[in-house]
Amino acid sequence: MKKVQLIAAILLALPLIIFGGNYFVQLFPLPPGDSGIGDQLLQMMRDGGLMRYVAFAHVFLGVLLLIPKTRTVAALLHIPITMGMVCFHIAMLPAGTAMAAIMLLLNVLAAWDKDKLKALL
Repeated sequence: MKKVQLIAAILLALPLIIFGGNYFVQLFPLPPGDSGIGDQLLQMMRDGGLMRYVAFAHVFLGVLLLIPKTRTVAALLHIPITMGMVCFHIAMLPAGTAMAAIMLLLNVLAAWDKDKLKALL
């Protein structure tokens, strides 16, 4: 199970660090949206400054996922963010629902360490 947790953590951390870091560094441009309600919400988050904090949380938790000692706590802290992503895609931008669901699955697998979860309770 440790190998599954490690692979899930790496597969979850890489897009978090890359896409979260892209907000700050602009390595590649964002694809143009279709001006739907989901794209409007994302634009409001960018304009209002909320996206800065979301991107920072993605990068910070992505780095913590790569550190074995902090992996479970980082995954637990990221679950509400991932749930928000899934709900956002279901309600407003259905095209990304599958990827958000995969990220949620990876997040749960990365957090699944019975000993560390028992220690937290």
